[in-house]
Order: sequence, then C-alpha cells, then structure tokens
Amino acid sequence: MSEIENIKPPLIITNAWFAGDGGSIGFETQDSNSDKYRINLPQYLIKENFVAERIPGRLHLNDHALGLRSEEESTLIRYLEESRIRIEYENPDKTSFPVKDLIELTETSSKLEDRAKDLANTLYNVINFVQSDDYIAVAQQIKN
Repeated sequence: MSEIENIKPPLIITNAWFAGDGGSIGFETQDSNSDKYRINLPQYLIKENFVAERIPGRLHLNDHALGLRSEEESTLIRYLEESRIRIEYENPDKTSFPVKDLIELTETSSKLEDRAKDLANTLYNVINFVQSDDYIAVAQQIKN
C-alpha cells in the first residue's frame, strides 16, 4: 500500500516553510484522522545544500519522491486543491479557511486571514508548477 492511500481527506495545511537551499518549499499537513504528512518540493539551487534522498524539482510526500504524472502525484495534487488552511493563533473561532475561498479573497479583515491567504497563494504556486510543462522540463534536466 502506498503512503498516499493512508491519507484521509481533507488535508489541513498547518504551516509552510522555505529552505535556504535556493528554493525548496514544504508544507506541514494533517488529514481528517490527525495523521501528519510533510509535502515538499526540493529545488537545491545551492549545490552545497544538496541532499541526495530528495530529488530536485519533484513532489515528495514524507521525503518519498512521487512519480512524474503518476496516480500518486495526481491524487496528492487533488488533495492539495481541496485542502483547508488552519492558522493556530489569534481568533480561535475562525482558524480554518477553504483554500479556494482564500485565493478569491480581495479584502482581508485580519492578520490571520492575511497569513492564510499568503499560505494559500504559496500552495497554489506549487500546484501550478507541478501541473506545468516546466515541472517536466526540470525533471528531465535532473535526469541528464
């Protein structure tokens, strides 16, 4: 059984991080069973920070590279598109936002919503990249 089959949607995005390696992005998530998952897209533009286990330009789930245009990758992208973002501070009554609602939010009423919208935009940038032809081009460059 692949790890993606263990995920019980919806995914909740609880945090995002940016590495000092030249472009890697990651997300801390949990599913409806509160099981935690790490999703990341390593970039490694700085050679000194390269980690061989993480393939640059490929989507990873808990440090496992997913196959390019694989069923696992498609499923994870769908889970990310349908995910929610939870910010765990400020107003405890409003800490979870649907990602799609945040992308369309034009005026925010709090710093909490600003943080959630920034996280949603970062998530959508990763989703758009993984679905693009550039993603395949990067993967082919890494193979060569």
